[in-house]
Amino acid sequence: MDFRLEPRDSARWSASIASASVKVDETFRLTDRQSLEFGGEYIDHEFRPGAIAPRGDTTLLRPRTIPTRYGTSIAGYLGHEVEVGSRIGVRYGLRYAAFSRNGPYTRYRYANDAPVVYNARLSRYEPGRLLDSTRITDDRQIIRYDGWEPRASMRFSLTEQSSLKASYARTQQFLQLVSNTNSPTPLDVWEPVGEFIRPQQADQVALGYSTRRGAYEFTAEVYGKRAQNVVDYIDGADVVLNPRLETLLVQGEGRAYGLELFLRRSTGRLSGWASYTLARAEQRFPVPPRAGAVSGGGVNGGRWYRSPFDKTHNLSLVGVWEWKPKWTVSSTFLFATGLPATLPESRYMLDGFLVAEYGARNGARLPAYHRLDLNFARTMGRGELQFGFLNLYNRFNAQALRVRQRTNDPLVTEAVQTSIFGLVPSINYVFRF
Repeated sequence: MDFRLEPRDSARWSASIASASVKVDETFRLTDRQSLEFGGEYIDHEFRPGAIAPRGDTTLLRPRTIPTRYGTSIAGYLGHEVEVGSRIGVRYGLRYAAFSRNGPYTRYRYANDAPVVYNARLSRYEPGRLLDSTRITDDRQIIRYDGWEPRASMRFSLTEQSSLKASYARTQQFLQLVSNTNSPTPLDVWEPVGEFIRPQQADQVALGYSTRRGAYEFTAEVYGKRAQNVVDYIDGADVVLNPRLETLLVQGEGRAYGLELFLRRSTGRLSGWASYTLARAEQRFPVPPRAGAVSGGGVNGGRWYRSPFDKTHNLSLVGVWEWKPKWTVSSTFLFATGLPATLPESRYMLDGFLVAEYGARNGARLPAYHRLDLNFARTMGRGELQFGFLNLYNRFNAQALRVRQRTNDPLVTEAVQTSIFGLVPSINYVFRF
């Protein structure tokens, strides 16, 4: 992936991720009721956190490049699927995954080996005190993390049309998304694990029910998830073009749970599906012992708060209508609870400046997200002409919200909403070989 952001003047900023991978997947049928699958992969990672270059002679910015990060990941898995009798199906397996952070690399040393410390007097995290740094110029392995990821699932058939399902899975994440914005933008930074940032690990269980009645299929599933080493940033963090992200990040625990419903009609002139999720995702970051533990300290006082990607309600409605022999009309409606946001609740005057006092972390929400898409398609021989409208009623959904003082009246505060797009028409032609 490669991102580039070019403001009209002042500077050009860019960042990219490059990777080369080899992957193998194989499945063998042992008997009519058993199969064995195995595989593996190797990925060579290269992360370029960013560079900034001034444009023109009037800017005060100086050229700056953050050193590239390097790493390699390997994984292998073995799985077995078996049918037990006529009602029970079991699938289980084991995956091994490892990640190595490699050089060239700059090793930083902090007081008390703590890149982040907690200031009990101010009730906030602060970057640790840097003692010195050492540049490693070769491609040696700096640190390595690995672990096993077991997983299992079982299906029990109640009748020929309905069944119960249960599953368990453990996962690891070696790349962390470092962002202090609610929406994915080119300013997001991916940071691999290292000496101070450990990989995330999550355990998830799920229980589901599915049934089929004629042209209709219905499924319902409840799930729960617990995670360790979840990442979030400290108050006031500036993650863009920062060579020492470990001084801005804390790791804690997360949890998520919810209910997912799905209904589909697969035959007839009118087909489509509806899905709805009722969910909650939370995280907390109490003060770690090495950062100066105190009772009640940490992000949001060490209490649980909403994850940046928590959505209470998430609804999707999709319909496909065979209008005429060569014409198809399809439509999609999306609705989701607005993403959590941290907004100021009050302000005060300090030395002639207005200072905002922010509320609890992710204690507010952006407005609800919803849009309607419409598409028409006409078959033309071996091709298909498609034209449609994305966001048909031109709703400007909020992707971010910030608060500022009016330029002509600093005593008046206003909220500024950022939206990515409104109505987007499109025309496509697809030719099938």
